[in-house]
Amino acid sequence: MWPPSRLRSVVLALVAAGCGGEGAEGVVGAGTESALVASKLAVLAVGVATAGEGHSFFDNFLPCPRRGVIDYRNTPRGREATFTGCDAGDGVVVDGTAEVRWTQPGADRGRITAVELAPGGKLTVRVGDAAPEVVGALTVTGITFALPTPGDSPTVETLVVAPVRVTAGGATTSLHERATPANVFHPALAIDAIPNPAGSLDALTEADLKRVAYHGAMALASVLLNETLEVQRGPHTHTEPCGTMRVTPDPATLLTRLDMAWNACEVGYGLFESGTFAVEWAEFDARGGRVSMVVQGALTLGGGVPRTTLSRLEWTVTGLGDFPTRIRIAGRLVGGGRERTYAFELVVDD
Repeated sequence: MWPPSRLRSVVLALVAAGCGGEGAEGVVGAGTESALVASKLAVLAVGVATAGEGHSFFDNFLPCPRRGVIDYRNTPRGREATFTGCDAGDGVVVDGTAEVRWTQPGADRGRITAVELAPGGKLTVRVGDAAPEVVGALTVTGITFALPTPGDSPTVETLVVAPVRVTAGGATTSLHERATPANVFHPALAIDAIPNPAGSLDALTEADLKRVAYHGAMALASVLLNETLEVQRGPHTHTEPCGTMRVTPDPATLLTRLDMAWNACEVGYGLFESGTFAVEWAEFDARGGRVSMVVQGALTLGGGVPRTTLSRLEWTVTGLGDFPTRIRIAGRLVGGGRERTYAFELVVDD
């Protein structure tokens, strides 16, 4: 891993073209450290370009495993993405908004060979303890995917690394060895990866609250929705290596309650959920565009967020309707005698 003191030198290159006046964009320049940062940004861009779609608002989000999250929506040239505290590893943290463009308008995601990251002065990178600096455009070429099964959609995990080239600030390099998709999106994490000795909700940043709302709670809501759609199965239990989930339908409402006994179950991208807790709908109004979920018991979140135990999690989505639409995800976290509220508005499009 590059030491933060050494990585800070990349900041000078990041803003080399931005010194001519207020509002000018920086660029990622040449050099080993700059190549590392540019490569991290390149892999994040490919991740955004190939992230899922078609499952309503449940897949407008791409978690950054170490910490933070990306939300995205389609544009005529590709996708616009908002990075919130996205930790790409090696001290590289990305914030702000950028467009990830395909090689031509309306190009099929399954046939991507090149992408352009177009920040428009709205994207910053922080390296170690250095102040955030504005990032300029970069392009990624030589993109191919190793698809295990014909017809599978490409994902950043199946990116073939060797042919990839990253161009930024007039320099073109191969993908840095510490910026592979495995390094950026699948680091080895445990539930206590971000220590929080007091277990306090105060340790959660805005990026963490978004991660809970867009990923941790979203994962539970997705499972609850799937089981609700299969309400005709009646009561049953799922047993996994990390624990059990008991499913209890309510014949009167046709809604479902889940009772979890989990031991550090990974819900994807380095986020873990553990404990004994219940998950159920507080409201399910499809016509009114509103769903509300409540989690009660002892739910411990960790890995990509500071390890925190909640006694209650409230999660409500409003504004659902014809896509694209602007929704609001809001709720409340309760734990350790404290509570935190959150509310985020964003556009979702499928």
